[in-house]
Amino acid sequence: AIPDYRPRERSAWKVPPLAEYKDAFVASLKKSSYIPPLLIIEPGRFLVSESGVMIASVTASRRISDNLYYVNIDASTNICPSAIAIGHKVEALGNLTGEPQETIIFGTCCTESDIIERVQLPQLKEGDTLLFYNNGSYSVSRSNQWVSPRPAAVLLSEKGDVRLLIRKETPDDLLRRDII
Repeated sequence: AIPDYRPRERSAWKVPPLAEYKDAFVASLKKSSYIPPLLIIEPGRFLVSESGVMIASVTASRRISDNLYYVNIDASTNICPSAIAIGHKVEALGNLTGEPQETIIFGTCCTESDIIERVQLPQLKEGDTLLFYNNGSYSVSRSNQWVSPRPAAVLLSEKGDVRLLIRKETPDDLLRRDII
């Protein structure tokens, strides 16, 4: 297994209760140690990645060849740093038609490393919405204001309630800490 890796084809999986992890881990340690173990858990990407989804809008699309499209979105690797190394399942919302085609999704940073994903999607146009799954861990804490202020972060409960967790940044937020 590769740490922090989750195949993009895989949908949400059932996470066993924490007590089940603890019991298996502690039992294994007790067999090989005379010192009682102290277990400290940092759940990290593997347990919480699936709890977050990044939502982005298509800002431009362009056919490069018969079987390749470039798509720009209003998000970037500065908002979703894990996109550089981890494959994210991408879903296009709406009434899209046509056969899926190879699509390279670029962010707003205008750098060669700002490729969010390379996936098979129907032809997209400006204004279409994309969901990027498995963004629940570290995306907010590792994000930065490379080109524009960061978007809001919201919590959607199982009941459908929406709660603002972090408000959208403003240009004033970017300058607030400057002294001169």
